[in-house]
Amino acid sequence: MKVSSTGLAIELTSEEAELFSALPSYAQLANDWDGEWSKVAPSMEELYLLLKDRNAIPELRLKVFSDSDYAEKGSKSIKEIFESNGTRGREIVRHPHFTQYIDYFVNGPALPQKFVRDFCELADNDFTRPEELRKFVSHATKQAGLTHYEVPSDVFRLAIERGLSTSTASSLRKEAMAAIRR
Repeated sequence: MKVSSTGLAIELTSEEAELFSALPSYAQLANDWDGEWSKVAPSMEELYLLLKDRNAIPELRLKVFSDSDYAEKGSKSIKEIFESNGTRGREIVRHPHFTQYIDYFVNGPALPQKFVRDFCELADNDFTRPEELRKFVSHATKQAGLTHYEVPSDVFRLAIERGLSTSTASSLRKEAMAAIRR
């Protein structure tokens, strides 16, 4: 996994960086990773515990993962979705699909640097209206050629991290989905 260039990444200790760099990305895992997951799962769990023990993961990122008030779709948190699918406790942080969340905890939303910079500038302006943010998300998603199905989730997460309400973040997520489909 690569550390983000968006300026949203957290600082890792050398031990954490070594563990993080050894993990396959979610895209690798989904497409062509041919390693044995049983050899990687303990490292992912260890990394998560190290980050959690030193409070390195931003609180909002943990809330997006575990608090149903920050559910991007439906009424369940990501953690609750894992649990409803039969994965509980430490098995969550050892699950192959957790790779995308450990990446989010470390790097923040996986969006292009220009997208993040321009979005933050707009979102941090007290005079920006939600309609302007929706237009920006639609235009910037198309302009950057973003087509991956995770983009709407990352837009939602970025909006939450900028202090926008979950309802505004959800509408921006929907705008990104619509832009990808066009």
